[in-house]
Amino acid sequence: MRYKVTFLLMILVMAGEAFSHELKAESSHAQFESWAYDDYRMVAENTRTLWFVDYYDISHLKSKEGDSALLLTFTPDKLTQEKVTTATIEALEESNPGINMKDSNIQKLVDSLSMPLIKDDVIAIIYKGEAMQIQYNNDVVYQAKASSKQSVALRNIWLGETPVDDLL
Repeated sequence: MRYKVTFLLMILVMAGEAFSHELKAESSHAQFESWAYDDYRMVAENTRTLWFVDYYDISHLKSKEGDSALLLTFTPDKLTQEKVTTATIEALEESNPGINMKDSNIQKLVDSLSMPLIKDDVIAIIYKGEAMQIQYNNDVVYQAKASSKQSVALRNIWLGETPVDDLL
């Protein structure tokens, strides 16, 4: 009996340790320092409207070094996580013919953008050197190489051959 109790305690300790490591690995807020874009200059701005409803104001910014940022400031009172996820998937598919939405890296990108949004929430997509970072109200939610397939797929939504916003 004593061995069974000892064995169960060891399993619980190992499971707790594994769970805590998993949480640390998933917490992107702790992994990356948030990049500032305060000194970037405005290149263009627009409002994304669909079916007579304004969804977000978008600003395209550039730094002196050539780095760029897209700032999306949401205008509806509330967008549910489900609506944001669906819109993200549809935008990725429409802007990237042949994209594999089951690819684990693409799925991580979608998951990082799957959050409920309220009026004045800001999503910043910042390209700095060889990296891309996504911030939600100045907290980093995702980071990847600028040349990665998920970064290129995201950029194509606004800056690809058929951008959702003609002004950009």
